[in-house]
Amino acid sequence: MKIFKTRYVIGFLLFSSVCCAQQDTEVKINKNEIDIKTKYEQLEKHYKSLETQLKNLHQSINAIQANNTEIANHTSGLAIDLVNNRKNISQNKQDIQLNVSQNSWGSFLLACVAVIVTVLGVGIALLAFWGYRNIKTASVDASVKDSIMQSEAALTLAIENGDFNNVINSAVERAVYRGILSTEDFPDYSEDT
Repeated sequence: MKIFKTRYVIGFLLFSSVCCAQQDTEVKINKNEIDIKTKYEQLEKHYKSLETQLKNLHQSINAIQANNTEIANHTSGLAIDLVNNRKNISQNKQDIQLNVSQNSWGSFLLACVAVIVTVLGVGIALLAFWGYRNIKTASVDASVKDSIMQSEAALTLAIENGDFNNVINSAVERAVYRGILSTEDFPDYSEDT
């Protein structure tokens, strides 16, 4: 019996240790189940919040893409405006250069006229300084010389054409026949014959 008792005690001890172990295991399993459920609930909440965040991110991405499209359209419009403005600036530069060129020529011509007027004024001042009398004397001398030359040329031409032949012949006859003939014997030559 002693052996039986010992065996019984050992068996009881084993059984109680197994039961205790089972209870400990059950307690641990229950705790683990509670922990797993809690973690599962937390993960579900976290999953739902992540889904919400993902939806928000998709909406933000769509808004950003729409905004990018709008910005791209605006940028292309600005690029076109920039090209047009550059063309306008280039045309304005050409117009300004043309106007500057025309203004430069106008200024140059006005300066030339001013120089010419100045030179004439200085020339007249020098002539006034030299004297009115000297100018008058020189002009009279020049006109006398010119008139003498022109009259000599006219007389030479008239003589060569024979305009004075009748007058010369009459004068020669009077000189040659002086005292021999009377004045009535000489024909009277008028300028019309």
